[in-house]
Amino acid sequence: MYRNKRAYYREQKAKGLHAHHIIPIHAGGSNDTSNIVFLTVEEHAEAHRKLYEDHGRWQDKVAWQSLSGQIGKEEAIKIAQKHSSKAWMETPEAKEFMNQARQKAREKGKYPPPWNKGLTKEEDMRLLESSVRAKLHMKEGRIHCIGDHHRGKNFSDDHKKSLSNAAKNRSKVTCEHCNKEFIPQMYKRWHGDNCKSRRG
Repeated sequence: MYRNKRAYYREQKAKGLHAHHIIPIHAGGSNDTSNIVFLTVEEHAEAHRKLYEDHGRWQDKVAWQSLSGQIGKEEAIKIAQKHSSKAWMETPEAKEFMNQARQKAREKGKYPPPWNKGLTKEEDMRLLESSVRAKLHMKEGRIHCIGDHHRGKNFSDDHKKSLSNAAKNRSKVTCEHCNKEFIPQMYKRWHGDNCKSRRG
């Protein structure tokens, strides 16, 4: 009997066996021991070949081809980069997965509140000192700000007009909680479910 799961996994790895997820992680499987079996490299490749033939998922095809030696590591990475999409992060399944991961981390105490939460420069000298120090470092050129590469450059009138028109014509989204308009990137980061007005 093993004291923990890691000791068992290390021993199986030492035998040259691979941990294979019966239901792959990309298909919603878990890292639970009931979902993992140990296989030889050939068996592992064959398992992913069957999964690919049954379900047609590109992840299983890449795993099968790389394990069987049909493609190298670099080619496997290129295929993964080609198929991967940030759109997955917008799906309800992904959001639920991320929320569960955050909740588990909070329960374990991995995210303690920051020491400066709720403090102002007037209440804590450390904040005031860091603010003054940051301003000094900016002047000395030790901290670079967004837009530094534009400073000191002269743009033509045509270029200024095109920048202005591009800014005006950008699509806007209205936040349902604070009723303000923002570009989609700002909305996703600071508004919608993350809006401070929603949290009260």
